Amino acid sequence: MIIMQDTFVASSSVKLESKSSIFNKIKSIVHYSLKVFLNFLLTVLIIITSLFVISFADTKINEYSGRQVAPLIGAYVIVSPSMVPTIKVHDAILVARTNPKNLNVGDIITFKSTDSRYNGYTITHRINEINTTSDGKRIFITKGDNNVSTDSSPVLEENIYGKVILKFPKLGVVQQFVFTSVGFILVIFLPLILLVCYNLFKLYRLKKDKNKKVEIISAGDDIEII
Repeated sequence: MIIMQDTFVASSSVKLESKSSIFNKIKSIVHYSLKVFLNFLLTVLIIITSLFVISFADTKINEYSGRQVAPLIGAYVIVSPSMVPTIKVHDAILVARTNPKNLNVGDIITFKSTDSRYNGYTITHRINEINTTSDGKRIFITKGDNNVSTDSSPVLEENIYGKVILKFPKLGVVQQFVFTSVGFILVIFLPLILLVCYNLFKLYRLKKDKNKKVEIISAGDDIEII
C-alpha cells in the first residue's frame, strides 16, 4: 500500500513538472514573439520617421535657398483604378524625387496633372513616350495601365514629383483605419505603450538580477572558512 502511495506521488510530481514545462515553453514563445513584434514595430517607425525627417529637412533647405523642388520622399495612397493591375486602389506608394533626365519609357511617375480630366490633381501613371522641346527640356506622354488612351496633356519636367520606387498593397486601408479614433489607439498608441512597458520591465528585471548578485556577494563576505 505504501509503495502504491509513493508511486502515485511520484506520478503526480511528474505530471506537475510536465505541465510546468509546457507552461514555461508557451510563456517563452509568447515572450519571444512579443519581443520580435515590438522590435519590428520600433524599427519600422524609426525608418519611416527618419525618411520623413530627412525629406522635411531637405524641403526646408531648398525653400531657404529659394529652390522649388519636389520632396525628397513622398508617400501617396492610390484612389483610382487607372493603374490596375500594376497598382490597385488603396495601395500605398513611395515616390522618390528623380532627375527628369534619368527617367525612361516604362517608368511609373507621380506628377501634378494639367490634363482636363485630372487638372490640378496628383496622378500616378506610366511614361508612354518621351519627347524633347527645342530648348532641351523633356516632356512626357503618360498613360494609366488600365486606360484606353494616353493622357491628353503632356507632363512637364517641373510638374513631376518623382518616380515610384515601392508599393505597399492595401496599406491605404490601414491608413484610413489609423485615422479613426479606434484605429489610432490600436495601431499606434497601444503598441507604443506595450513597447514602453516591455522596456521598463526589462530594466526592472536587470536591476533586480543585479541586486540579487550584490546580495549573494555580500552574504559570501560574511562566511569564514576555518
